[in-house]
Amino acid sequence: MSKLVFWIVLIGVGIGIGIKYQDEILDMLNMRDMESLYDHIEDAADSLQNGSDSLSDTVSQLAE
Repeated sequence: MSKLVFWIVLIGVGIGIGIKYQDEILDMLNMRDMESLYDHIEDAADSLQNGSDSLSDTVSQLAE
């Protein structure tokens, strides 16, 4: 039972450190560029979805 409590506390401390020092960890691992790339990809996907929705609406209006 004490081993289980130890591992739970250890995992909790690790999560706390990860949350508190997230920026420093990302800088150290040079992950900021990847995060920015993912944001750009997500924005492009949203833009494409909005464009296809707009095109679908236009086609529906023309069909009426």
